[in-house]
Amino acid sequence: MLIWFGVGRGLAPLRRLATDIPNRDYNCLSPVSMRDVPQEVAPLVRELNALFSRLDNAYMRFSRFTSDAAHELRTPLAGIRAQATVALRSPDKAGREHALRQVLKGSDRAAHLVEQMLLLARVDPNAIATSFKPIDLRQAASEVVDEMRSKATEQGLELQLEAPQSVSVPGDLELMKLLLGNLIGNAIAHTPSGGRIQVRLEQRQNRVDLSVEDTGPGVAAAELERIFDRFYRHPDNQREGFGLGLSISQRIAELHGAKIKASPGQQGLRIQITFLDSDS
Repeated sequence: MLIWFGVGRGLAPLRRLATDIPNRDYNCLSPVSMRDVPQEVAPLVRELNALFSRLDNAYMRFSRFTSDAAHELRTPLAGIRAQATVALRSPDKAGREHALRQVLKGSDRAAHLVEQMLLLARVDPNAIATSFKPIDLRQAASEVVDEMRSKATEQGLELQLEAPQSVSVPGDLELMKLLLGNLIGNAIAHTPSGGRIQVRLEQRQNRVDLSVEDTGPGVAAAELERIFDRFYRHPDNQREGFGLGLSISQRIAELHGAKIKASPGQQGLRIQITFLDSDS
């Protein structure tokens, strides 16, 4: 009888644990109480609580992301609806054509946002980079600059590449080109006509620096770290938001073990990606 009582008392915390977990609501991710947990199963409960914490953080990030995405999509969709209404009511052909062009712009913006959201979901910073191959960064940068030069020219901007020598780093070529394309696209979006965008590739001791610098209005020092946040918008709320492009670029940099940093340029904003040698 005493043995049965002792065993039953010792197993009581396990029975409470077995009852607590199934009775939880699907969104209850609070830690399991460690009170009276036997020493033998304490590591298991701690790991379970750590898992709950990670899931809770992931859920909060997902909830914030979907809320921000819905907010950002609401603007172009509302604009499309408004311009479609104008087109239907416009008595002249010129007015209808102008409204329909605005509809196209709004739909392009919404489609671009959805594409960025899908890319952000695809780029996993925790992925194991087993398929990385040596990339010629100068060649990759040259291809991206050539692809985006016409867009820069349309905006009245000069797009230059300074890469005196070939530099190789391990990585995914398409993701690397996407990273650079996002940085250049961001610079084009925030640099007034007549400005210049400089892409620079430099090999230094134990590291490689790839930077994009523009002559736009720049970003206040207090806001520099926040521009990599999803859908970050300048406090004055009058300038175009940064969308998802820089957030995607940050995730790609992390995937490649690189560091990305925003800093004031000589006139505008400078964003630099630093690739460290694996031996350093």
